[in-house]
Amino acid sequence: MVSSIPTPIAVPNESAGDTQAKHLFSLFLHHHLSAIEPSDEAGLTFAFPESWHAQCRQHEYLPTQTKQVFVGSRIGIGIEIDRSRNQRLTPQIIKTYSPRSATAHASTAKPPNEDKPTPMMTVSSHQSAPTQPTARQSACKALRELDHIPDGLLDLEAQELAGALGGPTLILLPGQREPALFISVLMHGNETVGWDAMRRLLLGYREQGRALPRAICLFIGNVEAAAAGMRHLPQQPDYNRIWPGSELAPTPEHAIMNSVVQRMQQRGLFASIDLHNNTGANPHYACVNVIDNRFLHLATLFSRTVVYFLRPRGVQSQAMAQLCPAVTLECGKVHNQHGIDHAVEFIDACLHLSHLPDQPVPAHDIDLFHTVAQVKIAPQIDFRFAPNQATLMLSPELERMNFRELPAGTALGRCTERTGLPFEVKDEGGRHIDSKYFILEDGEIRLRLPVMPAMLTCDETIVRQDCLCYLMERYDQHVPKRA
Repeated sequence: MVSSIPTPIAVPNESAGDTQAKHLFSLFLHHHLSAIEPSDEAGLTFAFPESWHAQCRQHEYLPTQTKQVFVGSRIGIGIEIDRSRNQRLTPQIIKTYSPRSATAHASTAKPPNEDKPTPMMTVSSHQSAPTQPTARQSACKALRELDHIPDGLLDLEAQELAGALGGPTLILLPGQREPALFISVLMHGNETVGWDAMRRLLLGYREQGRALPRAICLFIGNVEAAAAGMRHLPQQPDYNRIWPGSELAPTPEHAIMNSVVQRMQQRGLFASIDLHNNTGANPHYACVNVIDNRFLHLATLFSRTVVYFLRPRGVQSQAMAQLCPAVTLECGKVHNQHGIDHAVEFIDACLHLSHLPDQPVPAHDIDLFHTVAQVKIAPQIDFRFAPNQATLMLSPELERMNFRELPAGTALGRCTERTGLPFEVKDEGGRHIDSKYFILEDGEIRLRLPVMPAMLTCDETIVRQDCLCYLMERYDQHVPKRA
């Protein structure tokens, strides 16, 4: 018996609609099968989830042929999907077989208990798709690549992109100079500064009838989460934790980011920009993952405040740093006009650069910080911001501590849990260092050492989805003299 199954990879063929079918079948297996007996007699019947109907309606494709899907290296599965006259769909696992067998084919044998009615859901032509996409639907989406901006796209708000694009989309725009500038937006659906900035920039060039100074590769990320105004949907992974180098379990979304990086590696890039908002009160700042003068020059073009970090893994800028100078930009809170203006000015400046210098960044032009730890609230600890009551009651003034050098003894909140610290603190090597930075004393959570926090927020949802904050140290002495 197979106890667990890795994410399956569908075997491609030349039939129409194969790409969509691949993702539907792979998602079905990934979510619904936990154990399969590798025997020719195995047979199981499943009903279609409602989200599949929405997918089939949206793509006007109802699969009718048998597909073969490999799962890991032990077994494969033939799935037959039938369309009857009343448009009811029945996915069935009809046979297991060895993928290495040259004679293995999906069987048309009837599954066990055939006489029992199989639960099915009817798809009628007048049914409307769900207004809010599910994570399962999102995982079915393949990367879409375009060579132009679709008509009307720049008139849409971030919340409206899901209806126009359907999923993650890569748009390749020509310019007067190559290689291209890579720009990613909406890695987090509720951080709209990147899309707002790109809309304004591209509309400006269009209205003035001007060509782009440099080619742009624009990657639009989690449009489904943007439609819901969320960082990511409840069952989705964080889109900025699944790029190559990620430590999270593989998902279909990982494959999308991998394909983007491979595509850009083939094409070649000048530089990469990933645009974000903060939920807490923070200055505008840039992040790098490599200490290199080209990266630092790119970062200081946006802000003299630069943060160097190695964790979390799987972020866009780490992946793109293997191809070109790459930065992440933190542009303040959502819908702040100054953040949008700043992003537009920076992107336009990058489009006009001929090169990124490798000479040293002058000391007076940079404040470099190094992220030494990530702070999360332990999952078993319930928390609120005072005056609300909970095991851990955090100060409502936390956001004011961002980018301030706090002395030892500074209190972040009160905790009624006496058996240990309510925080999980990891250094950039992934080691637990909870007690290095915090102490529980007289019912208060206090700093044991002087530190500078960043990204402290009073948004409880973001604290749970991401983290409470990052701890930093000054790193100016590490600015290289030469690249």
